[in-house]
Amino acid sequence: MEMKKENIKKEDMILNHGLLITVFTIIYFIFQQFIYPFVYIILVLTIVTLGDKILKILPFLEMSEMSEDIFVSITFLFCLLIVAVISYFLGKWTEKELKRTNKYTLGFIMSAILFYFIYKYYTEKVDPYAIILDSLKIVYLYCGAMHIIFSIGLLFGKHIDILINKLKKYTKLKMKIEKNK
Repeated sequence: MEMKKENIKKEDMILNHGLLITVFTIIYFIFQQFIYPFVYIILVLTIVTLGDKILKILPFLEMSEMSEDIFVSITFLFCLLIVAVISYFLGKWTEKELKRTNKYTLGFIMSAILFYFIYKYYTEKVDPYAIILDSLKIVYLYCGAMHIIFSIGLLFGKHIDILINKLKKYTKLKMKIEKNK
């Protein structure tokens, strides 16, 4: 009788973890496919609008075409960095919530999602009638990059924290040595 109860508990635990991973995968995939690109576009539009308003307020900042291109490139990189940091910390937060699940299963699911984005990148066709983007290749490339950053936060967040703490201790020790000289 005791053995049957233990088997039932193990089966329930496996079912709960499987359900948790399935729900996580579906929600994460929707989030990755739609929300990350949307947040990136909103950030870019906000910063470009602010930059345009700053240029109108300060007319003496007459910028050449090249400096405007540099400003736009820096804006895009800044927005990409913000979303990448959000993605990494979302992965770290999710690691804490999913710490009871099997890391190998989670790694397999993350690999499958990455392969999906790579597959979509290489099989996406060019649409000659598109208005903004002639192809969604750049979106799939972006989603793949954010997925890699999320996966690093999810699967290796603790190791990165340990590495950062060691670097902090090393720099503090180095500063103490330089002060004593």
